[in-house]
This record gives sequence, structure tokens and C-alpha cells, in this order.
Amino acid sequence: MRLLGRLTPRTAGLLALVTVAAMGVVVWQAGWLSAPETSIPEATVVKARGPIAIDSRLEEPDWARAERLRDFVISTSGRRAPLDVDARMLWDEQALYVMFDVEDYDIVSTFTQRDDALYTEDVVELFLDPNGDGKDYVELEVSPNGVLFDALFPSYRKALERSKRWNLPGLRAAVATHDEGYRVELRVPFDGLPGGAPNAGDTWRAHLYRIDQHGEGEGHFTAWSAPLAPDFHVLARMGTLRFVD
Repeated sequence: MRLLGRLTPRTAGLLALVTVAAMGVVVWQAGWLSAPETSIPEATVVKARGPIAIDSRLEEPDWARAERLRDFVISTSGRRAPLDVDARMLWDEQALYVMFDVEDYDIVSTFTQRDDALYTEDVVELFLDPNGDGKDYVELEVSPNGVLFDALFPSYRKALERSKRWNLPGLRAAVATHDEGYRVELRVPFDGLPGGAPNAGDTWRAHLYRIDQHGEGEGHFTAWSAPLAPDFHVLARMGTLRFVD
């Protein structure tokens, strides 16, 4: 059966462009879909025995008890991150406490206003989905300048501008730079989060990321649990936080 008649030059040109574009999509997808499958990590979040001051100094003994999350990987491939990250977490009845200490020798951080596009420069990010259902999940970011970004998404990437208008009351961060990079200490109050405070034994889903920019269009995007796709919002690849006394 003859399916196509004679192609005009214009039709042939359009068909060629569509074919090339489709091949490009296949190659691009293969680049990350063929990435090695990595297991989804789980972290134990121990309960603090005393107050935690948000000062980026980590002088409280509880920080020495916190599990160290250091196996950050390239977010699309699952291969080892080129620069070190040391992340830790604690909790009490009022808040989740998160520390990032990142290696960075060319800090890029110019934003000054809350909810600026911090994700286009150097930044650390925390995603929380307390119910693990992919709905009402939180994205929090802190820049090396100490600027905050907070958004509450009703579902996957839904309504960014509306989601950014949400502010978490009591969210605080302190940042200190050092010879090898910078350290962030973050207090995430449970009051205002979907679902409220956890109990010992509860589990939440979470992503921890860092972005390290090196200039226009260049940078490393690394993760505690690799999304294995060019998208930090891959909720199914979130790691698990287990809260314990």
C-alpha cells in the first residue's frame, strides 16, 4: 500500500526537522534514563536533648549525635558528587533542625529578597512531604547570603507563583562562610507545616539538594537521593526520614 505521495520540498524539510528533534529527545532521555538505579536512602533523625541555637556554629553536643549524610551524588546520574556535602538533622517538639556544610570555592550568591530565584545560583534546598502522598509538599532554600525561599506546593510543581506566597512562620537560618565553603543551619518549625509535628517512630519523605554554579549555564546539581532526572521535584525518589527519641 502506498502511504505517502510525492513530498514537496517544504514538507520534506519539516519532516526532517521533526525527525531530528525526536531523535534529540530520545538521546536526551537515554542520557538520564540509563543512569544507574540507586537505592532510596533512609536517615535517622535523633531527638535533641537540649535547645538548639540557630547560629551556624554547631556547638551543641546534640549535633555530634546526628547522623551524617555525606553520600551526595549527581542528581541525574547517581554518580558521586564532585564536591563534599555534610548534612545532619535533629528534631524536638517544636522544630526540625537541618545543617548543610558544603565545599565551595567560588560562591555565587547575589539575591537579597525572600523567595528570589535562589535556585539559579549557589543554594542548599530541603523538600519535605510529611504525608508522603505527593501533595502539600514544602520546598525550602537557603542561599550563602542567608536569604530564604519557601513554597508550599499543592501537588507536583503546581502553581509556583501562588505556592511562593506561602511563608512558614518561624523559619530561620544562619550561614557562615569558611575557607572551604559555607555552612547553613536551618530551623523548620512544625507549626505551619502540613500535618504538624511528628512523633517518635514516624517517617517523612524528604529531598536534600545543593546547587553549585560556576558561571552562565554551568554548575553541579547534587542530591542526597538522586531523582535520576533533570528535575528536583521527582517526589517518588524522595528519601525517608525516621524520627527517633
